[in-house]
Amino acid sequence: MPIAELLLVLAAAQAAPPEIAPSEAVQTEAAPAPDASAATYAPPPMGEVRAAVTAYLDRRTALRGEPLPNREELLSAWDDLSDAAPPAERLDLLADTLRAADPAIEDLLATLDPLGPPPEERPDVDFAIDSSDPFARDHLRLLVGRTLARLGMYDDALAELEGLDPAQLVDPATALYYRAVSEHQLLMREEALSTLSSLLERTARVPEPMTALAGLMRGELEETEPESLREVAGMMRDVERRLDLGDSGPKVRKREDEIIARLDAIIEKLQAQAGGGGGGGGGGGEGGGDAPSPSNQSSNPGSDSVLKGSQAAGDADMKPADGPGGWGDLPEKEQARARSLLDRDYPGHYRRVVEEYFRKSAEEN
Repeated sequence: MPIAELLLVLAAAQAAPPEIAPSEAVQTEAAPAPDASAATYAPPPMGEVRAAVTAYLDRRTALRGEPLPNREELLSAWDDLSDAAPPAERLDLLADTLRAADPAIEDLLATLDPLGPPPEERPDVDFAIDSSDPFARDHLRLLVGRTLARLGMYDDALAELEGLDPAQLVDPATALYYRAVSEHQLLMREEALSTLSSLLERTARVPEPMTALAGLMRGELEETEPESLREVAGMMRDVERRLDLGDSGPKVRKREDEIIARLDAIIEKLQAQAGGGGGGGGGGGEGGGDAPSPSNQSSNPGSDSVLKGSQAAGDADMKPADGPGGWGDLPEKEQARARSLLDRDYPGHYRRVVEEYFRKSAEEN
């Protein structure tokens, strides 16, 4: 692969996912939220939650062999919550209860700061808690998985979340949402769509911001075609995230090889189209052709195609593109044709990736 083509890899790695303008978001009608009686997953009544917390504290007392000195204080905190309280408040209060009742849980959760650096390794939930207590174990997994997802440790977050039954949790929506976030970021398209469907269509009392973000995730996944440049950009972001976490192992190297192979295929396809091997002729009009319609072109392509997150100028010690795959050899007319194809098939910031490629290739040639 010519060094010039690696520029495409580096540039697209910084490409942000396509943004959805507010006007577009407003036009998308959200599915009506299911009520608690029809939903598969609904937060349990507060009476059931308090009974479960009481039973957990009783088990802790039996395990300690002596009463918990703060038992009544912990239970009285639950008296202030009604059935109208948001499920997320129940989960946060449960976290406080677990931490106060078990020093091992306090030590584990103290290592997880959602605003701090990621831990060097995944916390051991089974070590911190009696695995025979499913109520405490499953909710601790939810708390740990939520924080790991917020820290960008999506593999570890999913390992905690994917085995949970939302029907047994005080906050089913949070469990499904962060599972979907992890699957989305790990490019697990079908799994993420299935989880999002459960969240949006079968779960009661999902907060509005969570519903909106889940809808945007689902829209992006549904619009992302396999082997597309958008999918490749997602793969690049995944590699960059793993490298930021200090992971440069076999999984990352394999993903890098997949990225290069897919970029090669995209380059070859666009080159064939630009050279006249694909598409339906160069003419415009209602019959189609390669030129995009004015309605599909941005009035401000420069701002539409800004690469976000880029910190370097992108200069490299490059050699001229060589061989039959060298895009720098394309005449200017054919480069314009390739840009038209890209305008038609991809969002604006992907066009910027290829334009930068053309510019660098021209400078070297």
